[in-house]
Amino acid sequence: EYEVSLWSDILEKLFKGELDLICSAVTVTESRRHILEFTNPYLHFRLCAVINQEDNLNSVHDFKNKTIGIREATEAERYVHTNFPANNMVHAETNKDLYRKLQAGKIDLLIDDSPIAGGFLQKNKKLKVGMFLPNTDSQYAIAMKKGDVALKEQFNKVLTLLKENGVYQTIYKKWFNDIQF
Repeated sequence: EYEVSLWSDILEKLFKGELDLICSAVTVTESRRHILEFTNPYLHFRLCAVINQEDNLNSVHDFKNKTIGIREATEAERYVHTNFPANNMVHAETNKDLYRKLQAGKIDLLIDDSPIAGGFLQKNKKLKVGMFLPNTDSQYAIAMKKGDVALKEQFNKVLTLLKENGVYQTIYKKWFNDIQF
């Protein structure tokens, strides 16, 4: 069974036993490793700044005095709070809402995971990646409750098989090939 949940609610659902695992662009972090089991990573990426086509960014110094859009409870939110605490921040619950805010001019730029940004940019040619953010190399993995090693091992076997038989590369080319950094 598959359930769509807001990222801000998903960890609570996992801990309550309402979900068995999270396979929804979960960024592996040291703090999350203390509370979750992770499979081997299935995707490497960086955070990026998305802007309108007519705008430009040369460096993170260009973020000064900009209104930055971020999704709640994400690594992008943590990054912005840490690196740009003086900036005006606009939160969104969903990716769609975040990108709509940029298109509507309610924010100057947004910070997002590059694979998620790539999916939205394929559909909206009025937006572009302004830059990939330095020192934000990250990985996605499937997450489950801490201690659920048997489930983690089952998924690791499947991930290995998908890479060995070429299915992973086919999926990667179809969905992530345009996300180069």
